Amino acid sequence: MEPKKITDLELTSTIREAWSLFESDIYSWEEFCQKLNGGKPETDVESFIEEVFKPRMRLNYLHAYKYSYMALKKAIGVDKLSFKELNHDNIDKAVMTWRYEEKSPSTIE
Repeated sequence: MEPKKITDLELTSTIREAWSLFESDIYSWEEFCQKLNGGKPETDVESFIEEVFKPRMRLNYLHAYKYSYMALKKAIGVDKLSFKELNHDNIDKAVMTWRYEEKSPSTIE
């Protein structure tokens, strides 16, 4: 039996609920990531930024989040990040890359 395919509406609802619980200090970061992963590979950082942050933030803040996300992806050499992959090891790898190249996270070519 194939797993149930989640709809965009269900995914958006899950993302917003998880973020709300995290902002309210009901969920820890680990619980937040676990709720979003939940066996759904389509739950990634970029869709979270689009679905949760975009409707709530000023454009300049939204661009800052997107820019930071792009810098992180570039530093660790991936095209997409899930919340499971947004961990200490990958962030450490990015910081070491920026340090070795004597760049800041805002330096994207």
